[in-house]
Amino acid sequence: MKNGLNSEECKIAKPNGNMIHPLCENAFWWDEAPPRRIEGTLPASTDVLVVGAGFTGLSAALSLLKAGHRVVVCEKEGIGHGASTRNGGQISAKLRRGLGSIAKEHGEDTALSFWMMAREAREFLEARIVDENIDCNFKTGVRFQGAYKKKDYKNIVESARLIKEKIGLPLKAVPADEQRAYVNTDAYYGGVLDASTASFHPAKYIRGISQLIESQGGVVRSHTPVMGIKRNGSTLDITMPSGVINAKTLIVATNGYTGPEFPAFAKRMIPIGSYVIATEPMSREHVDKLMPGCDLVIDTRRAASYMRVSPDRTRILYGGRVAATDITALKSGPRLKAILDDIFPSLKDVGISHAWMGFTGFSLDQLPHIYNEDNIYYAGGYCGTGTAMATYLGHMIAEKISGTENQGNKIFELNFPTSHFYSGKPWFLSSIIGVYRALDRFRL
Repeated sequence: MKNGLNSEECKIAKPNGNMIHPLCENAFWWDEAPPRRIEGTLPASTDVLVVGAGFTGLSAALSLLKAGHRVVVCEKEGIGHGASTRNGGQISAKLRRGLGSIAKEHGEDTALSFWMMAREAREFLEARIVDENIDCNFKTGVRFQGAYKKKDYKNIVESARLIKEKIGLPLKAVPADEQRAYVNTDAYYGGVLDASTASFHPAKYIRGISQLIESQGGVVRSHTPVMGIKRNGSTLDITMPSGVINAKTLIVATNGYTGPEFPAFAKRMIPIGSYVIATEPMSREHVDKLMPGCDLVIDTRRAASYMRVSPDRTRILYGGRVAATDITALKSGPRLKAILDDIFPSLKDVGISHAWMGFTGFSLDQLPHIYNEDNIYYAGGYCGTGTAMATYLGHMIAEKISGTENQGNKIFELNFPTSHFYSGKPWFLSSIIGVYRALDRFRL
């Protein structure tokens, strides 16, 4: 992804045609907290080497430091370069799959365990931000889930009823004739209100937690890719550009950015591009009229669709999947804006200032997983719900290494699936997303 685009080819017209402005392909969040560059020597050895400086890896590192371990975090790009600073900054106690779907495949105990884990993850992330005093515009709030198709309303209301009864989340059905009190649009057929959600500035959070790790004795290095891994008795020799570091344990926290250097993880992860835009600033009164009763919105389209107000309530950030294949942010930006304009017609004369993308990590069964193979831990498969879950799974790996994990959590028992037909390159993805987008287009 390019840094700061100002050339003629990176300019787009404002929707009303009256103005042309440069469109930034960096994430909106990077304006205040760009990925950090941290260079320096590495120690010859460490207790735990963490690969990947996103939500998962940094959370694991901080929890390990608190438990008394020596920790080194290495990131092949800038600190927080991946999806952890490219998302919409929504925090929820949510999984991709519903209780009923998981129970049908794995039993009710596993379904309840996973959804309770999602609730614990949401609570854990808030506690970490508050306890560590991380400056990241954290704000509790409510999220509206809109029924994109008329038949979706009954389904999400029934799912919400079950989750409220079994998990205790504060969910409320909102019929179509009442939804304008929360999100001022006729684009949905009613929805569900979730009062357990929150929002934050993800890049400021990543900056804050990485600085916290350094202040507590951890080593954090950017632009330090793993070049090879070799067994050395009961330990591991990991080759970096600057040399070899010996570690007792390795944590691979690369999720949607997993490369061929980790084949056991790559064949379990499907990277799916997600695209986001930020509007130009507008009056707070305008934003308040659009989303009078909530800060966050998702809907039931098969291709992801979500939005939120910016921390200062002067912009709308909107994200989703707008093409069957991966495209540039310059192409995705206008397409996303067209969808946003359908939801809020009053935004047609408001331009966009940022358009960017990142890769979310999907597992084959659309559930989050922790996987351990000979003292190499992997965590991923958040499927678009990773802000809280990734943070919590990083912490859970740290507990596992320290011998203090929750023995009853089903995530340690569930198989992390792979397939003989998949090796890390999602050859099938464009066809599936193409079908999803067609079904969404015709509301089928």
